[in-house]
Amino acid sequence: MFIVGAIRMNSDKRIVQDFFGLDKQDFICWEYGQNAVSVPSYMVIRDPETNSIINVADVITDALARYEPWNGGLVHRGVLRSAQYLVDRSLNDIKAAVAKFNVDSIEVIGHSLGASISSIVTLLLREKCKDLILSGIDIRAWNFATAPCCSYDLACKSETLNYIYNFVNENDVIPRLSYGNLMDFKELVKFAANELKNDEYKKLKTSERLSKMFLTIDAYRKTLKSNPTSSQKLYIPGTIYYLYKGLSRSSTKSSLVYYTKDIVCEKSTPDLFTDISLRRNWLFHHFPDRYDKKFKGVIKFLLKRINEEEIDKVEHFWRKWRKMDEIECVSEEGGGRMEKWMSRIGHC
Repeated sequence: MFIVGAIRMNSDKRIVQDFFGLDKQDFICWEYGQNAVSVPSYMVIRDPETNSIINVADVITDALARYEPWNGGLVHRGVLRSAQYLVDRSLNDIKAAVAKFNVDSIEVIGHSLGASISSIVTLLLREKCKDLILSGIDIRAWNFATAPCCSYDLACKSETLNYIYNFVNENDVIPRLSYGNLMDFKELVKFAANELKNDEYKKLKTSERLSKMFLTIDAYRKTLKSNPTSSQKLYIPGTIYYLYKGLSRSSTKSSLVYYTKDIVCEKSTPDLFTDISLRRNWLFHHFPDRYDKKFKGVIKFLLKRINEEEIDKVEHFWRKWRKMDEIECVSEEGGGRMEKWMSRIGHC
């Protein structure tokens, strides 16, 4: 008998097994292929290299902007339902695996909407696994391209900031996409369209016209963001790290700003991801392989910085050492500059 989806399910599982170097016993939970709203596809595995439990989530959730009160704030209903489903189905198995393998941590991982689920799953696990936390088990989330899923007060709670880490790749639009942000974007487009019809701009030169128009549109954008009666915005929960190409300013008179090859990883805040920016690479920057490429760039940049700092330390030492020939010789009674210098750097 041929079961539809069986080949795909087994092939996915085999890919994961080969990639992580897992044995069959390392698979704790595996639920893929449901394709139902608010029913997440997920896996729970033990990573033998780090001896930790890893929970990876993906989801098809409703696109309707329905929010629910939860944990002192508001959360996207579909995301909450998916997270609750995942925890209810896997909690006993996770606790059993922690005891069986004597693991040190539970790591929850997700991408895009799966990252939103990962955030709420982490908070639920920390709430339901206080006994594990007291015994020294660490429970954290590592999220990529996280879609906004909760109110600002919940996103910035200490419990959220300390245990949920998010990475956003430059122009990725998904971390900026919520119902409130879309409504603001719609109003901004309507305002810009009306400004184009404004006869007052026709009296100005082209350069002046564009400058004044952009300033007017930006002022309206700021008004929208500060309006308390505008549509409820959702935010990325937890600590956010922003990955982007470095910028440099030329030393010429024109002082042109240009991109460098360096990839920077910078700590950010949820309120900086409430503007929808549709740039030419807004979709490509969302793909997992683009995140992988950015991380490799960050590691390369950090190694370069470390090497530069080490080189600077060596050069600084040799500069001081060369100056020793210029040090004036004094009697032992006076202590001497040499002795004071050697004492200062810890050689005496």
